Amino acid sequence: MNARTNSQVFGLVLGLVLPAIVILLTYFYKQEQYGTFSGFWYFYKGNQLLTQLLSLCVLPNLLLFFAFLQFKSEKSARGVLGATVVWAVLVMILKFV
Repeated sequence: MNARTNSQVFGLVLGLVLPAIVILLTYFYKQEQYGTFSGFWYFYKGNQLLTQLLSLCVLPNLLLFFAFLQFKSEKSARGVLGATVVWAVLVMILKFV
């Protein structure tokens, strides 16, 4: 990894975007069942499964975190950890609101 990719901002952006991509991939996998993305979203929200879905979609951040550590990109790993905390706060807000 070079100096440009070993930054907290790089890790933060990847850590925020990766779970969103996983949510979209989950939607595309189940698209026939729910139709639109809003139907998908409201199904999980209505059945109180949205927080579980979001929590599972953050798991790939763990792989990203350890990959950055393996390549000695500690600053990027720190950014991924920060993004994971942001996702955790979002899950807690959705859980209790």
